[in-house]
Parts: sequence; C-alpha cells; structure tokens
Amino acid sequence: MFPTTAHPRAALVTALAVLATGCAASAAPRTDGAARPVAPTAEVRSLILPFDAYELSHQESFEVAEARDLLMRACMRKRGHDWQVLDYPAHVDDLKNRRRYGVIEKAVAREFGYHANAGVLSAGTGITELRKKRDESLGSAGVRAAYDEQNGCGYQANDRLERDGALADYDRFNRLSSELLKKTKKQPEAVAALNRWETCMRRRGFDYRTPDEAVSDARWWSRESAPASDEEIATASADVRCKQRARLVGVLFRVESALQRQAVADNRAYFSRLAEAKARHLEHARQVIGRH
Repeated sequence: MFPTTAHPRAALVTALAVLATGCAASAAPRTDGAARPVAPTAEVRSLILPFDAYELSHQESFEVAEARDLLMRACMRKRGHDWQVLDYPAHVDDLKNRRRYGVIEKAVAREFGYHANAGVLSAGTGITELRKKRDESLGSAGVRAAYDEQNGCGYQANDRLERDGALADYDRFNRLSSELLKKTKKQPEAVAALNRWETCMRRRGFDYRTPDEAVSDARWWSRESAPASDEEIATASADVRCKQRARLVGVLFRVESALQRQAVADNRAYFSRLAEAKARHLEHARQVIGRH
C-alpha cells in the first residue's frame, strides 16, 4: 500500500489522512469483512472540542484529498500512468472524537466490542476501502517510482498544496492533545466519575480500574482479524452502560474542553499559525479543484 504522503514536510497532509480514515484513540480497525457503518449517536455528534477548529475536519480533509488526487492524476499521466480520482462525499459528519473516550455507543459495542471497522472510523464513507483498492492496483515498480521517488508525483502534489505557509507543526499539536487528555483524567471531577465507572463495572463482575484497562485487555487483541468474542462484546457493552451511569463522557468532555481552551489562550501565537496554515492549505486545495 502506498503511503498517503511522500514528503518529509508533509505533516499537515499526514494529519488529514488520519482524519479521513477516522481517529480511534481506543480502537483498532478491522481489516476483514465489509465496512458496515453504524450511525453515530447524538452524543457522538456533539463531541466537538476546541482543538478541532485548528485541524481539518473530515469534510475538509476530503477537499484536500480530492485536490491531491487531481494533481496526482495530471502528474502521473505525464509519466505514462493513470491515477484514479476518488469520488469523495459532498457532505460527511465530523466524527473525529467518536472513540476519544473509548467505546461510548451501545450499537458499536454490540457489533464490534472494543474493535471497529472502517465503516465506524470513517463515518461510513467507504473512502478507506477505495484507497486500499486503488493502491493495491498500482503494483509495478515503474508506477511506484513515479509516485514516490525523490521528485515523484506524491512529492510534487504535497509541495503544491503546502506552499506559502500552508504547513505547520502538528507534532506539537498532537503532543498537547495527548497530554491534555491525560491531564483531564487526573482532574477531581473526572476522577470521581472514573470511580463511579469502576464501581459500576465491579457490580457487574468486571475487575477493571479504568476504561483504558478494559480496552487494553490482551484477550481482545490476541487475534486481531477475528470477530469480537462474546466475552469482549459483553465487556464493551457493560463498559458503555457504566460510562452512561457514571456520566463519564460528559464529564471528560467538559473538563477537557476547559483545558483545551486554556491551552489555546496560553499559546495564542502558535494556534494562530495553525489556523493560518489550515486556511492556506484549504485555499490551495480549492484553487486546484476550481481549475479542474
């Protein structure tokens, strides 16, 4: 499978690729079977954190991906090859935080346990499967060289979209996001909710101190491609019910939102650069789409 990006400076494109396939802090995608979508709950749709404004939404990531496909097609044709421009959806919900606090939807727990497939992680768009099929169809050494050599089409497309300040330090952004999530779970209000969750799980016969312990249980990950066992599904379903009883997701979201707002205020210059880079990146993408 070809990489989504082929340029050392392509941090923003890498970030959008993650968004396009969906973020899963507490889930691993299934690679087998159909990508059955599961409609998100109202709670999932409402999980919009302050940091989200500074990275590409699912819809925006598809705009950039379409522009990159168009640039790739023009470049690859000049080198005697073709490149499929995928049919990206005109509208898709932004569900990047769907798994930020673990499995929180009863239907997902019943279907996948602690796992997920591309239908869950990519909002049911099917783009993940289409990308995989496209990449698998491009097997020759000549096509690979045209794509990812030093001055290949992947490099050129990224350079075109990232020029004039359209690139930012997303490593720092990701570190901040991860650190604040950890800090969130240590705040008194969150600790109290986590304790309520633990008590609820113990009453149901599960000996986990935190949701992170439950999802990381080695039993669920010993056979990665196998369907979730009855035991995994029962555990994940109890996990969801106890999160709801403990009001855990609402507490974590409220506390983390406050921490993220403070981080933006404390790092105004940095977040301003992120916003500018995102806007410039989208501007370049829309110019490419407009010309094609």
